[in-house]
Amino acid sequence: MVESAHKHQARERGVLGEGEEVDMIKLIANPSEFKVLSFYPDDIEFFLTICKRVQKGYVLIEGFSPYSLSEWIPEISVPLGDTIASEKLTVRNLRYDFTGSVEDFCRIFPKLAKGIESHGIILNIFSRPVPGTLSPRSLINSRSQIKVLCQNGLMAEVVFPHLGEAATIASRDEALLCTIRDDLERREQTIVSTD
Repeated sequence: MVESAHKHQARERGVLGEGEEVDMIKLIANPSEFKVLSFYPDDIEFFLTICKRVQKGYVLIEGFSPYSLSEWIPEISVPLGDTIASEKLTVRNLRYDFTGSVEDFCRIFPKLAKGIESHGIILNIFSRPVPGTLSPRSLINSRSQIKVLCQNGLMAEVVFPHLGEAATIASRDEALLCTIRDDLERREQTIVSTD
């Protein structure tokens, strides 16, 4: 059997010894009512695995960066006020928030892939459209602020720094996390058996 890429990387970094095994996908108890699923993805296709389990929902991605933050992007249309009119400028540090249905996210996912692989994202999944005034990034992990997010329909939060790092999915729905964990394990077995 061929070793998966993330286990191979863990051995190279000295995290795993020769012959030592570790469960790379694990459910962790979290004192804030949320359960956390932690894993090392081999690629970013796991986002589609998660979205298949949350078909009817809305996503919020905060601070998405399609480019390197230090890279100058020439001649890109940028709005300069609260109107639709924009100007072509050379800019950098381009970041923006966007929201839409889970279906919309899956449709545009291939276009987002390079930015996600390089810069990562935090993907919040809600059961209903996200209010314009809600910004999870500005909320600290206190019970009252988590309550605000849940009252606004937060179902799960996926944190993915970039390839090679651990990703986490947090949710109050342990059954959802267990289903996603099982899907990811099946997917990992498929990847290993086709290598």
